[in-house]
Amino acid sequence: MHVPQFQGRGSAGIQSLDQGLDVMRILAHGGSIKLKDVAARAGMSASKAHRYLASLTRAGWAVQTDTAYRLGPEAIAMAAACLAGVSVMKQAMPMLEELCRSSGRSAGLAVWGSHGPTIVAIEETADPVSMNIRPGTVAPVLSSASGLVFAAYAPRGLTGTAIATELQERPRRHGFRSEAALNRELEIIRAQGWASIHSGWVAGIDAIAVPVFDHRGRLEAALLTIGRDRFAPGAKADDITLKPAIDILREAGAQLSEKLGYQLDVHRSRIAEPVRRSTRSVTKT
Repeated sequence: MHVPQFQGRGSAGIQSLDQGLDVMRILAHGGSIKLKDVAARAGMSASKAHRYLASLTRAGWAVQTDTAYRLGPEAIAMAAACLAGVSVMKQAMPMLEELCRSSGRSAGLAVWGSHGPTIVAIEETADPVSMNIRPGTVAPVLSSASGLVFAAYAPRGLTGTAIATELQERPRRHGFRSEAALNRELEIIRAQGWASIHSGWVAGIDAIAVPVFDHRGRLEAALLTIGRDRFAPGAKADDITLKPAIDILREAGAQLSEKLGYQLDVHRSRIAEPVRRSTRSVTKT
């Protein structure tokens, strides 16, 4: 695998910093990578690579999983900040505050990153929901509302590996006992135009997400709102209870898609009319 090298390093640079950044670039282009492979690609000993990785891990720029390393939350947050120049971010940011105000719920935007659905912006209410979600947070695919939107609308070539992994490794978290059960849920999501989760990957909250499409009719992002879970454990929040929040979010999602050049008349089937049904509870399937 080729890792880009940047030219123009002068003698006035800090060599140790340059080498640390080399390690960061290797993680950025390698996904989850073992220590020996980091060392080989960086042209340094395993012990030296381990020292760099240990420092990066302590600072949150890398994460160790079993015997491999990948980028950490600080690196992902920086990448999310870079996305501020991307069109969907520029168009969404002014809308999040209004969405937060009108719905009375925290509002956010998620895009598909190198590790899955990644929160790139979040606007909290004056009484914020207690949650550990911030720009750079990576959500699971099958137990988050934004993840289900990506599973329903994004090409399976993009999401397939993550879906297969979660189906195999996390059945208790998302409640899908088979791929067939998941596909039935995704059909419902596509028919109604939104996904919701009650007490999913973050306990104590419910979340709703809608797709955001670009001018080609392709999924660009997921727009979401998050509220306090006011239902008993195992209960289901029905669409009547959440209907005002769903309607507000769907309208905001349609407006954001339109700002990106999406033409409803051309791609009408992608944003569906409301379908009456109950939202999913991952604690009871």
